[in-house]
Amino acid sequence: GLVGVRQSGKTTTLAQLDNNWKVYDLENASDYEVVARDPDLFLRLNSGFVALD
Repeated sequence: GLVGVRQSGKTTTLAQLDNNWKVYDLENASDYEVVARDPDLFLRLNSGFVALD
């Protein structure tokens, strides 16, 4: 988990993760749809290096 107040650099920090990480931007409609369709399934299928922004 990465938490912080607004505008504190969380997204910038996530952008610096290595290529093993998959970052989903929940403000992006297609990313949001993938996660929101079935969050339980999403987390079971993506139990490794995944970040939700």
